[in-house]
Amino acid sequence: AAAAGGGVAAFKAEHDAVALPDVPKPKSVLAAEERAARRKAQASTVNAIASKADLDAHCYGLAAAKTCVVGVGDVELNDLAAKYSREGYSFASISADAPVAAAFLGDGSAPALVVVKGGKRPRAARAHGADAFASLLDSVVGGGATFTKFSGGLPEWPAPAEPEAAADDSEGDGDEYDL
Repeated sequence: AAAAGGGVAAFKAEHDAVALPDVPKPKSVLAAEERAARRKAQASTVNAIASKADLDAHCYGLAAAKTCVVGVGDVELNDLAAKYSREGYSFASISADAPVAAAFLGDGSAPALVVVKGGKRPRAARAHGADAFASLLDSVVGGGATFTKFSGGLPEWPAPAEPEAAADDSEGDGDEYDL
């Protein structure tokens, strides 16, 4: 009768119940939890783009199931990356003074969020101002976003300028064709 009104603690006290020892988790459960933690950390990762190789790896070279989302300027994308981790987005950020930033920004200014779709017809959907970022991603997921074509294809990071070779002045004045 005391157990009905007193709960679990009263029942244990009345019947001299001994607590069960903690049972360790099986290795398979620990491994699954570790994989889930790594997957969650990777899904909310925002990659920095600072070169042509970064741009290709983190945006243009993604699997077909992923969509590149680029933050241009001083943009905090970690919360958006975590929120939209299951939607197939790959988040990256690029400085507003990067060589390709103007092409990503289009007619607007930084801070901006650009959803890039590659393929045969490269195009982008843009949102300017941090308040519009989540609504842009929601509209892309819902199919209502407006994508505009990139003029001239996907923006390409310029190749580094090669240093000019030093002139070979082995004869002193370098004027070997004087007659």
